[in-house]
Amino acid sequence: MKKTDLQIKGMHCASCAAIINKSLNKLDDVKEANVNFSTSKATIVYNEKRLSEKDLIKVVKGKGFSASKLGEDDNSFEKQATQQKKE
Repeated sequence: MKKTDLQIKGMHCASCAAIINKSLNKLDDVKEANVNFSTSKATIVYNEKRLSEKDLIKVVKGKGFSASKLGEDDNSFEKQATQQKKE
């Protein structure tokens, strides 16, 4: 099992986080997914032999949000807060 964190963009409320969380947890090879609206972050524990981070990002994008591996973009707290206010 592998644990990864994704940066989620486009969430406007806790309901958005719940939609993403439910979609990720429906995947057979996801042991646990936790989506936090206030931090715009998803923490996912999954079977890396059957799923990749790209697969997880594809599921999030399929629900109308954008996602990237945490650390690929500039993810400082101030930038996250500014982006969330814009959205």
